[in-house]
Amino acid sequence: MIITDARYIRFNLQMFSSEDEGRTEDPLPRRLHDARRRGQVAKTQELAGTLVVLFGILVFTLFSNRQFTLLQNYFAQVFTTAGLIAAQGFSIDDVTGILLGVIGVVLQFVWPFLAVAFVFGITGEIIQVGIQPTTQQFEPKFNKFMPTAQKLRERLWPFSRQVAVNLIKALFKVIIIATLAYSITRNNFSNLVLMATRSIPDNVNMLAVLTLRLMVFTMLMLLIVSAIDYVYQRFEFMESMKMSKHEWKQEMKEIEGNPLIKNELRKRQQQLLQRRMLKEVPRADVVVTNPTHYAVALLYEPHRMEAPQVIAKGEGSIALRIREIARETNVPIIEKPELARALYSACEISDFIPQQLYSAVLTLQEFIDRVSEKMHRYQAQQVV
Repeated sequence: MIITDARYIRFNLQMFSSEDEGRTEDPLPRRLHDARRRGQVAKTQELAGTLVVLFGILVFTLFSNRQFTLLQNYFAQVFTTAGLIAAQGFSIDDVTGILLGVIGVVLQFVWPFLAVAFVFGITGEIIQVGIQPTTQQFEPKFNKFMPTAQKLRERLWPFSRQVAVNLIKALFKVIIIATLAYSITRNNFSNLVLMATRSIPDNVNMLAVLTLRLMVFTMLMLLIVSAIDYVYQRFEFMESMKMSKHEWKQEMKEIEGNPLIKNELRKRQQQLLQRRMLKEVPRADVVVTNPTHYAVALLYEPHRMEAPQVIAKGEGSIALRIREIARETNVPIIEKPELARALYSACEISDFIPQQLYSAVLTLQEFIDRVSEKMHRYQAQQVV
């Protein structure tokens, strides 16, 4: 029975929504680092294969005479030996010796090409992603077997931007090979026509040269394709790594810590610094006030300081507390609004006052008296 009534056809449209919807923020360095540790990097599969084939052709060109001479001599020896053994009768040892010899010679023939494939296969990866060993790619991931919106979309609609790019690359490769083959054939058409008048070895050599030329030019063109594909793959990778605003905020919290906790820690640090600062107020020689908004405590010890030093300052409630402590400890309090504002804005805790404020501070009689008293006490101690 086929149900055609639209009332019975229901789809969960959320299942088909883009997983990347809302991902507008560039990935943070930590996200890229974690992806790299998992083996998720931007790379093209074309580069390593192209390098292997290109340098394989180079090795084949350099060692082909030697390798084919090796095969020719060995198999000539094998056939001669096999003829003698056939006349005298085969034994298991004879057959085993021939097979082991064949395996050894074949390995001697192919090892240069295997070495090239190994070296340049790894080189192609290192050029793109550097050296980043990881085992996470080999770990079993059972969530791959779970149906997701991405997999369902691929089943129901298998076409995507990546599929389209792969199709374009494949067509471009076909066009490159066909164009190069046509160009080489056209340029050597007269030689190809005369093949019937030449010996077989000459024809084989000519076809080998043309084939190698075609393969080299093709690989060089594919290197360009690999470079373009790498740029695209990097773009795709960065797009896939993008984050939603919520993900970005959560990651920043993990990197820098929860803002609430950070604010609480900052508040406690400020309170600790304020308590330490207020403990220094009794040592001050004078407290300059605004009179209610600002308070700056100055200390000057002529025998070891080059200028008066700000040992405490504050505004609002902190300024009020500085004045209270100054009264309790008999530190002079002088109301000089302009000087208090200038000291507050120009100096931080433990800073010496700037030269442009020297003359203003020296007009404070209480400050001069206390400093003079210090000087007398210090000189008396020196005499004793």
